[in-house]
Amino acid sequence: YVQRKQKGGRRRTRQARALENAKKAPKSFLDMLHE
Repeated sequence: YVQRKQKGGRRRTRQARALENAKKAPKSFLDMLHE
């Protein structure tokens, strides 16, 4: 599923990055929101 998204996910580069970042470091995302 991830490979498919990467291959045909050129339109949602920002969304894919945000999702990956949120999954990789959800704590950082929460900290940013709190700040």
